[in-house]
Amino acid sequence: MLAESELNSELRSGKIFDLTDTNVSNFKVQPSSIDLTVKLIHVPGKKKTKKSHEIHPGETVILEINEIFSLSSDISGIVFPKNTLSKNGIIMTNPGHVDPGYKGILTLYLVNMSKETFSLREKDAVARLLLFKTSSITTGYKGGSVSQVDEDQLTRMDKDFAGLNTRMKVEFRKTLAKWSVSLFVFAALIIAIVGMAVPIAFTLTSSYWDNTKDLKQSIKQQEEKIENLNKEIALLHSRESKENATIVKKSTK
Repeated sequence: MLAESELNSELRSGKIFDLTDTNVSNFKVQPSSIDLTVKLIHVPGKKKTKKSHEIHPGETVILEINEIFSLSSDISGIVFPKNTLSKNGIIMTNPGHVDPGYKGILTLYLVNMSKETFSLREKDAVARLLLFKTSSITTGYKGGSVSQVDEDQLTRMDKDFAGLNTRMKVEFRKTLAKWSVSLFVFAALIIAIVGMAVPIAFTLTSSYWDNTKDLKQSIKQQEEKIENLNKEIALLHSRESKENATIVKKSTK
């Protein structure tokens, strides 16, 4: 992997980027990588490109990079997203290898997988390019030079990542329909149980109150009998007292 001094040397010799409309001082060289920056932002479904954009949760954008590649046949590269993107829930779906001899621009696909919006502006560093020397000169990249974003790329991409918003609505309706049937059956079952329980409860309650009424009547009758017995005992006690008093009077005479 090329280090900072080698990166600067290869940059000056024009073996990494096309220097026709720029100079080496415009590139930000790190200890073992070079920053790749935003030139234009393509929003799927919109014809006009943007130089700044708020990526909403679940939204995708296609970035056109400022740096125009002009790799020599013995240098290859690997593109990685900057840590700033990853920390904010922004995923790059197409990081990867750049063949020796590749010439032209790169396009990067970003998806906001977080709950918050993320701001992108022109010249923001979004990726890092790591460069390697091949063990020997290669035949180089066989494709043509890429100068702009392919229109086919834009038409294939959806602003909503994988069409999740649309698919989630459909799946939600399907799930709701399934649950609606289940809830209807459950509600019908509950109503049936309640319908059977009410008559049983009424019967048991009525029986309970009838038994309670009979018990109260029986207690009342027993209380009346006890009261009558108490009266009879009191009457007998009164008669006995009178008889004793008569006997005492006779004995004193």
